[in-house]
Amino acid sequence: MKKNWICIVLSVLLLVSFVSTSGAMPPHKTLREEIKRGVKPVPFFLTDPAVHLKQRGINTGAKRFDGSRLYTAGAGPVGNVNVLALLVKFTDKPSQVAAASFDTLIFGAAGNTVRVYYQEVSYGTLTLVTVNLPSSLDWGTAPNTYAYYTANNYGLGSYPRNAQKLVEDIVDLVDSYVDFSQYDNDGDGQLDALTVVHAGPGAEFTGSTGDIWSHQWGITPRLKDGVYISNYSMEPEYMQTPGDATIGVFAHELGHVFGLPDLYDYGYDSAGAGDWSLMAGGSWNGTNGSSPAHFDAWSRSELGFVTPQVVSANTTGVNIPAVETSPSVFYVWNSGLTNNEYFLVENRQKTGYDASLPGSGMLIWHIDENMASNDSQCLNMNNCSCPSHYKVALEQADGLLQLEKNQSQGNGGDPFPGTSNKTSFSSSSTPNSGSYLNCTSSVAVTNISASASVMTADIQVTGVSLPSVSGAVSYSGTKTGAIRILAYTNSGFSGTPAYSASISAPGAYTISSVASGTYYFLSYRDSNGDSVRQATEAFGLYGTPGAPTAVVVNGTVTGIDITIYDPASMSGTISYSGTVTGRIYIEVFNNPSFTGTAVYSTTIPQPGTYRMRGLLPGTYYVRSYRDTNRNRQYNTGEPYGTYGTVTINPGSNVTGINITLN
Repeated sequence: MKKNWICIVLSVLLLVSFVSTSGAMPPHKTLREEIKRGVKPVPFFLTDPAVHLKQRGINTGAKRFDGSRLYTAGAGPVGNVNVLALLVKFTDKPSQVAAASFDTLIFGAAGNTVRVYYQEVSYGTLTLVTVNLPSSLDWGTAPNTYAYYTANNYGLGSYPRNAQKLVEDIVDLVDSYVDFSQYDNDGDGQLDALTVVHAGPGAEFTGSTGDIWSHQWGITPRLKDGVYISNYSMEPEYMQTPGDATIGVFAHELGHVFGLPDLYDYGYDSAGAGDWSLMAGGSWNGTNGSSPAHFDAWSRSELGFVTPQVVSANTTGVNIPAVETSPSVFYVWNSGLTNNEYFLVENRQKTGYDASLPGSGMLIWHIDENMASNDSQCLNMNNCSCPSHYKVALEQADGLLQLEKNQSQGNGGDPFPGTSNKTSFSSSSTPNSGSYLNCTSSVAVTNISASASVMTADIQVTGVSLPSVSGAVSYSGTKTGAIRILAYTNSGFSGTPAYSASISAPGAYTISSVASGTYYFLSYRDSNGDSVRQATEAFGLYGTPGAPTAVVVNGTVTGIDITIYDPASMSGTISYSGTVTGRIYIEVFNNPSFTGTAVYSTTIPQPGTYRMRGLLPGTYYVRSYRDTNRNRQYNTGEPYGTYGTVTINPGSNVTGINITLN
């Protein structure tokens, strides 16, 4: 029996030793209003979230060691998921709630529990379980004081006086009591989910710098029982009075563990998704989060709890049942095409955990996968001319933009028809269905019925003739296979391509029906026929490595010619004789000043050999550093070294790129 420890809740998640972005719990509504009025200061980590949160990996959605999501979009956690929950107290902050209460709050099979919440929002496909109930482990005492870990910085300051160190201490202390391998649900060698409950209230409720602000983050991996432990979430023992803990904070942070970002505005000058989503203010719905909102349509889809139905043709009388009880969300875009910008339509009713919603009816979400967060609001009613806008924006039926203007967390005027009795959403309505890119779209949702458990509407997706992009692919190597041409909406070529085409051999290609926007093009020879680009396959891009050329599509585009090359590799050894620790990063740049973003990069846990594959021809410059502060970027003072000019030719294997760190 493992005794004397914590209550860890959560499920499938991978450990990330680096600090990659995640999402902190939004402040309680009372605290939020105090921040808005200037009574309480904006927490330091939210004054510049790009630095304090995103670069440090706080509250951005847990990731794997290689930076990939724990779950791919649309394929989330299912079945019984073992969650470890640990409880920790301090000599200067004793616990006041019995450990057994967290058996029920997190894992209870009936009543108002985190387990019941996730069973409801997943339509019974996900069940949170544990091998070690919190009561069997009890509260453990941290080796340092609570004040040491908070450091008057909400527990989110610099290591080691922060929550990361607290989790490291906890993991080390409970090692002899917990078989961590039982929490590797998918057998990949990484503990999926760890939740740490600390004694006392959370700073998201108190506003005190001397309390820990609930969050999801990562530690340097600890190898225990054959699995690595890195990602974790942290929640408080209670809100204001011992025994008043609710499920909202736990459910929200678990959303991060499953890979979701925050959907509220860190700057507090807008409301983001407001009370309509668990990943925003909806985590506080009910009494202090006793009835947290369901996920918004995008988050629900990302977790795989629903598979949006693509409306591929104009359809009348579409039945749209309440999403709380039926996995029904509709994907709507021009001609039913898959695109990084689109609308999701859902029917939300005040039932189940959605009982405390600010209204009911049809919600139309405007999604832009090119955006990273809900930090930047668009105040243009016509949607266009807004380079900065939410990733997940609610098209508020009353057209008042109160979420963006920070005038409301959500109200009865947001759904259709809602209090404004809006029964139509089209290119000429207010709000309208215009694209962020060019103000146009053929999308229309009309004849929207009154709010009910099953609503109806007519959905239009055609009416706009979309342009094409064409060019030619050349290749002089010997590899065989189909030529794939991919169009991405980001210069890093990450995620799913927006459009693609295939030709049997080098030559001309055309990609048809491309929506207006900015794209980046890549091509490769699919030698193994799996339609997935491998590092060993010949490839090339439109532009140069590190600086791909942006292609603006506002009409038919020609001349997007790409040369593909046999991939090259580079290898060497990194030496270091010092004493500081941290992962070794090797980065390749296209300039000797090492400015901008690295063209290629890799990492190794300790000094030694490395190898990079899939390099394009060119002249490069290589540097390496030891990431002692765990922020995945070079900082002055860290062990550092560089290598001179490296020339890469097609298909070459360049060796001896050795660097000594000083």
